[in-house]
Amino acid sequence: MQTWISLLYLGVIANGLGYWIWAHMLARYPVSRIAPFSLGVPIVGMAAGIIILGESVSMLQWIGAALFMFALLFIVTASLKK
Repeated sequence: MQTWISLLYLGVIANGLGYWIWAHMLARYPVSRIAPFSLGVPIVGMAAGIIILGESVSMLQWIGAALFMFALLFIVTASLKK
């Protein structure tokens, strides 16, 4: 039963909600302002692993996540200045 609930969640809720939000954002804003946020997907996955599964994260992974978020912040703020 847990397998079916997980499949339902991942297939309908996670993907459905994610694609609905993505399509809604693309309809409202230019692609150049929305596309960089797709780079945050690995960080959300890492956070979900920590919160839901209790996974441990090494210092190198934290540094990588921080660099990733800094790059995303740089891309987004640079595109706002144009």
